[in-house]
Amino acid sequence: MAGLRRVQVEVAGKAVAIPWESREALLAELARTDVAASIVMAFQMSVPPLPVELTRAQKVLLIALLDGWARRDGVSTLPLGVWSLRWELAAEIQGEPARDE
Repeated sequence: MAGLRRVQVEVAGKAVAIPWESREALLAELARTDVAASIVMAFQMSVPPLPVELTRAQKVLLIALLDGWARRDGVSTLPLGVWSLRWELAAEIQGEPARDE
């Protein structure tokens, strides 16, 4: 049944969904660096169907980490939905006035 599950991430007031397997691969990638600990915790604490909620700072960091992953391994190798999530996050950040959270 896990193959049918999805996780949602709150982005610009809407939920962006990625497959559960992509969530697992994303968490494995994020676990490679200590700076992503709060993002990993946010994903682990979220209980579907509620979306993962990240602060603006976490979203900015996640974009940077996804960019690094894409540079290292290639965008085409990223798990399903992860690059789309990155673009949605970037669109939100670029459209928001800067503020600290």
